[in-house]
Amino acid sequence: MEAISKPEKVTRLDLDLEENNLGPGDARVVGEAVAKFQQITHLELRLDGNSIGAEGAKAVGDSLAKLEQITDLSLRLDGNNIPNEVVDEIRHQLEKPGRTVVLRR
Repeated sequence: MEAISKPEKVTRLDLDLEENNLGPGDARVVGEAVAKFQQITHLELRLDGNSIGAEGAKAVGDSLAKLEQITDLSLRLDGNNIPNEVVDEIRHQLEKPGRTVVLRR
């Protein structure tokens, strides 16, 4: 728990919030919290099986896009009623040279 209170020291984060009845507002809070970890190079974020919808997914994408140093990013959004065009928009936002992005819808 000490590492979580010092986000500047965390370089790897695997966060599984699958099937936790999260809505769009919850997704926004998760995204904002993860964005505080400015040293992350590896992130696996599982939000599948919730109810975050397009609004929540966009909020997560906006927050993760602020993390310039990530080289390995896995984001699971399947089972959240997110239109394909929104997922494609998030993928485009997150893909950068030198970064591996796995985005599941």
